[in-house]
Order: sequence, then structure tokens, then C-alpha cells
Amino acid sequence: MRRCFVAFAFALALGGCDSSPQPVAAADEPGISGQIDGKRAVEFLYGPFDAKLGAAVWQVKNLVPGGVGDDVLSEDEEALVSVVLAKATKEGDQERFYLGVTLVPKAGEGDEAFDCEICAPVVGATVFVKRGERWVVEAHEPFIATFGSNGHGPGMELVAIGPARNGILVRTDWFLQGNTGSAARLWTQESQKIADRLAIQTGEENGGNCSDDVMDKLDPCHDYKLDLTFQPGPQADRYDILAKPSDPKWAYDDAGHTGEQLFRFDGAKYSPVLSSAAAQKAAVAAASTPWSGPVPANGPAALLEAFLLADAQGLQLSSDNWPLVTEFTTWEDGPGWDTSTIIEWAEVAGHHDSGDRSEITVRMRKIGELHSDGYGMPVLDTSTAGMETRKFILQNVGKGGAIRWKIVEPQDGPHLAVDYALMKILPDWCGKQDCSKTKAYRVLRERQQACPSSPIRLNRTCTTVNK
Repeated sequence: MRRCFVAFAFALALGGCDSSPQPVAAADEPGISGQIDGKRAVEFLYGPFDAKLGAAVWQVKNLVPGGVGDDVLSEDEEALVSVVLAKATKEGDQERFYLGVTLVPKAGEGDEAFDCEICAPVVGATVFVKRGERWVVEAHEPFIATFGSNGHGPGMELVAIGPARNGILVRTDWFLQGNTGSAARLWTQESQKIADRLAIQTGEENGGNCSDDVMDKLDPCHDYKLDLTFQPGPQADRYDILAKPSDPKWAYDDAGHTGEQLFRFDGAKYSPVLSSAAAQKAAVAAASTPWSGPVPANGPAALLEAFLLADAQGLQLSSDNWPLVTEFTTWEDGPGWDTSTIIEWAEVAGHHDSGDRSEITVRMRKIGELHSDGYGMPVLDTSTAGMETRKFILQNVGKGGAIRWKIVEPQDGPHLAVDYALMKILPDWCGKQDCSKTKAYRVLRERQQACPSSPIRLNRTCTTVNK
């Protein structure tokens, strides 16, 4: 007998982290040779793909009684396994392939299809890693959650949750007694386990069961939305998640969070780190501060590296930062920059000191020139993309034998990190407009995935730099 699960249950099925070293693959470890795609991956894991059904037919194994999926599937019975996400990506020096699937009972003759109003499929995921010429399974979880609505599974997309780390953002719509809405869950891999790390509502409206006329004795009409933004925070390898609701009174998760809220990974799940909008805004501002701490005084190379890092985080974009700019440079004023160069990689190519003068040559990979079209939408000119060489002249301006290095030239405008452009510039420009369909967003997002770009580090290696 088929059993169903209500789609909008948000309870987290959180798994602990295993930080033990991953063993080196044995020579005979099973894997997929050559190219990988969704069909090959699902056949490797679940069995032959049936083109008519659009799914693999799998005999369910290792279903835990009372666990995830037990309300939908039955041990040893056949299930249809459909591909929802199939995406290869580069993460640091590793190539990975993410597979997301839905599982529903295979209907027998005379049985109803799996499409009842409260039926939600079981959803799972697998992560493959490329070792040599083979793709081998790094983590495999066929029963992560029961999620979806009206017999249909959720949508899935790969999202950058760190400079060299991805997660799967799972989204679905739900319907209940005149109310509709949407929900999201975030799955991440920690060692050999994939699990829910965040469950949250992203929309809710009651248009089918409301009235703004008090005489109707119905609830007032509402239409809530929640935006999720992944942004750099204090953890070097993991972004924070900023949840921003359209209505500050709306409680959008089981914990009853309202208003803007910052979530940070605590080793098992994303947990709130701020309880007030004021504290949250202060934390976001601190996370995007161009530079904190003293300006380096231990030599021209250290000063230049600090300047490049600060410049990549918007040092030259605001007049408020001008006192800090003059701590790094001898510039007496700064033009109102309306175009920024976007870069993703940098290294010192040459360094020559001569008394109180220092020449440092820096090579950078340039993505393009970013500016606004005047209406808030970003424009990225990639016609000059490629390697760029910048020769910096620094001077010791210390008096009476004191050492105080400053940059003399070039004053050639902001050189921003890809992450900063995506996380700060585009949202500020676009406001409530959707930037995601623009060339600027697409190119920057692709580069973010291909080569982690924040923060900019000198002498940092990017395997895609010459592409």
C-alpha cells in the first residue's frame, strides 16, 4: 500500500560531521570511466534506465523502519528513480559531480499513479569525485528527506556555499486549504555524508482563504517572500546565509525566526548567529569591511598585498573609505569611479627594491570591466578579459629615518573580487530587480564556480587561470 507524506514538514534530518581523512581509492574501486551524466550516474547506482518511464527501476534496499522514506517506500519493493539534478563542477583542485534524485513507488497494474495532493517523493543525492579517469562515489544518501507536493519532486540547483564548496538547494511549492507557499532545504556534504543543513520557508500566501474586509471574518490577506543570500563571513571555507523576509513579522521556520537573520554553519547545521536586525546589519557590514587592523608597516610587499586585498573588497568604491586609502597611498584625491575591473587571481611576478623605492610587478587574471546601465542592471564588458600586468611603485615616505611605505602608482581604479561583485555590487545595484538573467551575473557566477575568488591572495594558485 502506498503511503504519503505532507510536503511542507520542515523538520531537519541533521547528520553529524565526519572529519576523518578520506581513504585513497583502491585500484579496483567501482566507478564510471570517461564521461559522466545523469543517466550514467543513476544506472551505476540504481540499475538500468527505462526510457519509457523516464527513470531507473530500483528494488528498495536499506530502508530504515520509521526513518526517512518509510512513509512512502517499502523495503524490497520497486521504486522509480528520476534524475532532478546532474551537474559537474570544479571545487578547488577537485572535480565533482552532483546527482539529485526523487524516488516514488512503481505503480503496478491497476494501481493509482503517485500523484495525490499530499504525496511527496523521497529525495536523495550522491556526490562523485574524479580520480584519474574514473568517477567514484564520495558520498551517497538515497533517503535524505521526503519533500515535494502533488506527487512531484522538488527542483534542485547547485549553489556555492564557500569559495571552493557547493551545496544543493532544494525548492518546492506547497498547497494547503487555500494557502500556498514555497520551501527550501539546503543539503551539504561533510566527508562521506550528505544531509539537510537548513530547512526554511521561502514564500507563503493565503489568497484563496482571506479577505481584507473585516465583515468577512477571514484572516487578512498576506503574501510573504524570503530571499536567501550566500555571503562571505568569518569562516574561510564556508559562507554565511542571510535570510531576508519581505515582511519583518513573518515567522519563516520552525524556530519562529522573524526579520533579517544570519545563519552560520556550526559543524552540523546552519544556526542563527544574530537575533536582531541591528546586530545582523552590523555583522554584514563588518564582513564586507575592506580592511581591519593596522596597515602593515613591515615592508612594501606586505603593504601592497594588504592594499590588493582591501581593494578587492571595495576599498576605492566609497568616499567614506578615503582616510583608509591614504594610509596605503600617496594619492591626494580620488576620482568618482563608475567602472570597476573584476579579477579572480593574482601573483607577484617581480620585486625590486632600490633604497627608498620599490617596484613590484603583479599579474592578475582580469574577467572584465563592470558598470551599471544607468537603471541598476549590471553590464560586464569581457572584451579585455585575460592576464593583466600591473607595475606598482612604492616609496618610503618616513621622516627622520622612520620606515613608512606607501603606494605612489598606478591609480588605475578599483580591482574587485568576483565574490564581492556578486555578493555586494550586484545586489546593491539591482535592488528588487532580478539580475540573474544578465550576462554579468552569468559570467561572474560561472567564474565563481570555476575558480574560487575571495579573498584575493597573492601567489595563490587557480587551476583555471590559463583558460
